[in-house]
Amino acid sequence: TNLREGRYKFRVRARNLYGTLSDEGVYSFRVLPPLFRTWWAYFLYVLAGSGIIFLIFRERVRHLRRRNEELQHLIQEATVELSAREQETKAQAEHLARAYEELQGLNAQLQELSEQKNVFFGIVAHDLRNPLSGIVLLAQLLDGEEDLDYIWASARKIQREGMEMSNLIGRFLEIGAIESGDVHSEPSAFEILAIAQHVADRHGAQAEAKGIELRVDPAAGSGEVWADLKFTKEVLDNLISNAIKFSPPGKRVQISAERTGEKVVVSVS
Repeated sequence: TNLREGRYKFRVRARNLYGTLSDEGVYSFRVLPPLFRTWWAYFLYVLAGSGIIFLIFRERVRHLRRRNEELQHLIQEATVELSAREQETKAQAEHLARAYEELQGLNAQLQELSEQKNVFFGIVAHDLRNPLSGIVLLAQLLDGEEDLDYIWASARKIQREGMEMSNLIGRFLEIGAIESGDVHSEPSAFEILAIAQHVADRHGAQAEAKGIELRVDPAAGSGEVWADLKFTKEVLDNLISNAIKFSPPGKRVQISAERTGEKVVVSVS
């Protein structure tokens, strides 16, 4: 029960009372990962997170539609009352105008929310596809692998990809902050090429499978930068992933950084 997941071989020999050794007996076995650390478990986490996001958006749309119907009903009542009471024409007309203006505003909000939902789900699908593809690819490469060092290294990469997915889902669930525009950066000082190398390592298996050389150019060292680390990682992740995806097999994807005055220009070519 203390063994990590992977393939193992148990070897045993026996010695009789005359000192003779028997042939070696070998028993091969495989320890499966716990359910919460399998690739399909991470996939379920993604589905659950996406489902929560979808339910929040749907409830918001339902609320706006109910409010829309209520305002339309108010307009109809105001129209009938306006016909019956001509002496209150002015007051009713003002009330109707206000209701119509609010209705127009809500309709605009509903349309904007629908557009934001489409854009948002596109971002979710794109950002979560990268670490999930890395997990699936690493899991496929481990099938039948007996090199324990390679298995451990791949397991650590899968764990890092899972943590990245968990962080992404956590940020995507901040719907209220996103809708209100209250998303703030948290700048800090860090070495940009070190972060670029970290992100590039996550895509190493994807690049290797396509025969693409993935290289971070250390010669253009630009020192520390002051920026939001999470946002920087997401930007680099998208750029490197797209570069590998749209580059022909056998090519090279190179990441470099160059300081120009007070700014640093990062290039993915």
